Amino acid sequence: MSKLTLKKTDTHAVVKIGNTTGSSVTETITLKTDLIDAAKEVVGVGISPVVTIVNIQWTGISGTTFSISRGGNVIFNGDVVGSSPMNFNEFGYVDNEGDTSDIAVTIDGSSKGQIYLGLRKQSGYTPFVEN
Repeated sequence: MSKLTLKKTDTHAVVKIGNTTGSSVTETITLKTDLIDAAKEVVGVGISPVVTIVNIQWTGISGTTFSISRGGNVIFNGDVVGSSPMNFNEFGYVDNEGDTSDIAVTIDGSSKGQIYLGLRKQSGYTPFVEN
């Protein structure tokens, strides 16, 4: 399994989770470290960043399923067959369930698949000011 941050700005991030092992694996996106651009922003002590899921894209081989959890609760399940998008923002909303919790992505099955998460950094990330 691999986790790759494809984009990081002060308001958005895109993270790719890939299962190349052919077995069930889980990768966690840690809000306080994985989404921060260390050269431009910080997360203050005692601050919980708020991050919503704007869209999800998946692709893979038949027989592979995935789940996305926040705070121990599954918030999205899917079957990784072909390539499909779920663009919440297109319908005027985002998935904000557990928006202060890290995001755990589990890809199950004996096949391989990739999940792309489009994330909106709502709050908790402060621009870095050098003195």
